Amino acid sequence: MMITRRTWIAGVAGAAHLRGSGPDAAIERAHEEMWARFIDKEYGTVYDYAPFQGKVDLPTAEDCQDLKPNGMAWWTPVENGGFFGGLYLSALCGRWKEQKSARRADEAHTVATGLVRLAPLYPG
Repeated sequence: MMITRRTWIAGVAGAAHLRGSGPDAAIERAHEEMWARFIDKEYGTVYDYAPFQGKVDLPTAEDCQDLKPNGMAWWTPVENGGFFGGLYLSALCGRWKEQKSARRADEAHTVATGLVRLAPLYPG
């Protein structure tokens, strides 16, 4: 079965109509899901994987020191935290520009702080 562009648009529009009031409601639902599942509550880092239900398995400090599972964190939920965190921070800043709310500023600050924590520390 081939899905045409018109069919896809009709499906998305229908789903938006059933769930809320259009694109703004859909964006807010996506943001809430992102914040609930993919943002570390303690450190503000962004996960690139989080199961629908259950706990995210993160490497321990000892695992990282011993380069386990590997030195680049491949195949762990934090593998691309800096990459996705940067993209999401850009989106959060755009939302703040539109809404100018303390909530949006706090969210952007949380993700920015997580990015700083991921940055390598160089002496000097």
